[in-house]
Formats: sequence, C-alpha cells, structure tokens
Amino acid sequence: MVGVFVEHQRFGKGQVIALEGRVPENKATILFEGQGQKQLLLKFAKLRVIEG
Repeated sequence: MVGVFVEHQRFGKGQVIALEGRVPENKATILFEGQGQKQLLLKFAKLRVIEG
C-alpha cells in the first residue's frame, strides 16, 4: 500500500509514504498536498484509494 494515492475527506489527496503497526492499530503516514505529512490510524481514517 506504500506509494498508493488516497483521498481523505478533511486533508484531500495524498500519497502513502509509510505503514507501521499491526491490525487493528496500524497507522499510515501520508503526505497530503498542501497539508503536509500526517499520521493516521487506519481503522478511523476513512481513506479512498484514487490511484495505485
């Protein structure tokens, strides 16, 4: 999933640059356009894959 482009309702479009942890506590570090880098807990993030 690293390298995949995603969209988040609040932060907009971004690219997954790192993943860490184990389900259900796994986190993604995403570089969002104009918002910078964010680390999100995947079980709450509600990301939509737009390119992969």
